[in-house]
Amino acid sequence: MQLDNFNKIITVENNVAFVEAGIRARDLFEGLDKLGYAVNNTGAIAEQAIAGIFQTNTHGTGITGGLSTFIEEVRLITGNGTVIVVSETKNADLWNAVRLGVGVQGIMTVIGIRVLPQFKLRRGIIRFNRMADLIRNLPRLHREHERFEFLLAR
Repeated sequence: MQLDNFNKIITVENNVAFVEAGIRARDLFEGLDKLGYAVNNTGAIAEQAIAGIFQTNTHGTGITGGLSTFIEEVRLITGNGTVIVVSETKNADLWNAVRLGVGVQGIMTVIGIRVLPQFKLRRGIIRFNRMADLIRNLPRLHREHERFEFLLAR
C-alpha cells in the first residue's frame, strides 16, 4: 500500500496533531516545528511513513514507551471498506489492536498524535569503559536523564 500522497498535517487541536498517515516522519517533525510543536520521542530514522512507525511500534531513546503510545485517535478503512474512527472511547474494543496492529485491522488514513510545545534537547557524552559499569549506572542514568541512548564500541 503506497500512502505517499497522504502527507499533510491537517490540524493541531488541544495538543493533538491530526496528520495523514503517509506523511514521512521528517516532514511531520519539520511541519510541527514550524507550528511550535514537537513529538515527545522519536526514532533515530525519520524516513518512514508515520503509519509504519506506529504499526511497528518504533521506539526512541526515552522512557515514554513505544511511539504508538502517542496515538490518540485513528481513522481507519477496514477490510470491508467501512471508514471508522478508533480511540480509547470510539470503537474501543479495537484500540490496542489498531495502535500496534501491523496493518491487520485495516488502512490508517488519519492519525491523531499527542504533541508537546517545542522543547530543546541537550547532548552530552558519558563514557563507560566496561558494559558492567554502564549496567550498574542505568538506574542513576534513568533518574537523571529523561532520554539517553548508548552505543557499544570496541
